[in-house]
Amino acid sequence: PIRRRVLPLLASTAAVLIAAVLCCSSCLQATAFQLPSPIVRRTPATTTARALHAERVTATGTGPSSTAGGPPPFRPNPNPHHHNKNNANRRPNQNQNLHGGGGLREINNGINFWGKQRDFDKVLSLVQKLEDEGLHPNTYTCHALLSAAVSCKRGEAETRAVWQTMTEEHGLQPTAVTYNIFLKRFFGHRSPAAQRQALAVLDEMRHEGVEPDVLTFNELINICVEGGDMKAATGLLQAMLHRGLRPDSTTYTTLIKGHGLKGNLLSAFETVKEMRAQALPLSTYSCNVLADACIRCGQPARALKLYRDFELSQGGAGAVGGREGGREGGRMLDLKSFNIMLKAHREMGHLEGALGTLAVLKARGLEADAITYNTLVDAYCK
Repeated sequence: PIRRRVLPLLASTAAVLIAAVLCCSSCLQATAFQLPSPIVRRTPATTTARALHAERVTATGTGPSSTAGGPPPFRPNPNPHHHNKNNANRRPNQNQNLHGGGGLREINNGINFWGKQRDFDKVLSLVQKLEDEGLHPNTYTCHALLSAAVSCKRGEAETRAVWQTMTEEHGLQPTAVTYNIFLKRFFGHRSPAAQRQALAVLDEMRHEGVEPDVLTFNELINICVEGGDMKAATGLLQAMLHRGLRPDSTTYTTLIKGHGLKGNLLSAFETVKEMRAQALPLSTYSCNVLADACIRCGQPARALKLYRDFELSQGGAGAVGGREGGREGGRMLDLKSFNIMLKAHREMGHLEGALGTLAVLKARGLEADAITYNTLVDAYCK
């Protein structure tokens, strides 16, 4: 009798429990379906942090956001209408505007990059972007645009237009750097007309009250040397000294090159004496220019002696006499030095000396180029 009473009670209790479990399970499934996934859920703070991290990576050029084939990519604001109350009272500056995009710094870097790539269309597109974002160019923008115009070999009218836009419309004042960039457009012309225009830039600097610096005179001297006017080049050196500017190694090396091109080896060595009197060491480039002048003037043996003395002065064993060259202060023989030595041996008809120079070149860890082998072929044919 007890079993008959207990069994139905247990059966009804089990049925109630099973129904309750099924009901709770369906409720939990419905609730889980409606809750958002914690993986895809993004708060405004998380979005802002990620955006700031992306901007930092883009600005520094490190991490997956940087590109090897161009400047850092432009990242527009995904929601330009979003208003952050923390930034409500902040005023935009030149490096970060309210519409995102990296600001003036990114545009300046882009102009500089595409100017070096000689893609003036990309430069102009960045100038348009500058206007669209309401940013005001600074002096660096002006210099980057001028450098791009010179590198892309734009005409004088277009280069002057960039200059006038920066000075007249934006009120930027030119500096010595501005004029130095503008002088680069006269490089390689080798004509009296280019020289006159370059010297006119110096007069314009004086009229505008901008003091020329050492780089200004170095570039003017180089233009005169290219035009073969050594009288004007040496006159510019005297003008430097009169202004209290101290010529550097580039100044004297350019003059040495000019005297060598004119076949005036005596004046070239006199310039070396002046250089040393100013406590300026003879650099590898200066030594190469002087040695090349010796060969031009028909004195290849003097060029080889110059290299031997140069290495001995740096604590080496000589350009051909040993494998270890002078390395003091970063002054050591380079590939161009050995190519000039090969040229000297070729002019003297010393094939064995040329082969010995090639052996030293390889022992120093330098890699011969086309000029090296062409000079050796000429030496064999003599």
